[in-house]
Amino acid sequence: MNGHTPGPWEVRKTHENDPTASVFIFSKTALSQPFGQPTRTAEVLGVGEEMESNARLIASSPDILKALEEARSYIISRGNDTVERQKLLEVINGALEKL
Repeated sequence: MNGHTPGPWEVRKTHENDPTASVFIFSKTALSQPFGQPTRTAEVLGVGEEMESNARLIASSPDILKALEEARSYIISRGNDTVERQKLLEVINGALEKL
């Protein structure tokens, strides 16, 4: 998959101890111009811990994508001749198809 903002991503809150504060996802590598600041990739809506948990999950997406792609390559290189490998590849490919 290509076309997404490059990772790694990080979570930032507008106010640390405020459960209604906005939560944003920033790319650590895609820098905005002209000031070279991290690019805001997304705003996560909600309230409290659920919003923060969703933000952490979203921010981990580039790492999860890389892990899935590497796992798929590894399994394919070993052969998908077992039922377990075939099932695992189906799960990985299903997840990657959603992207």
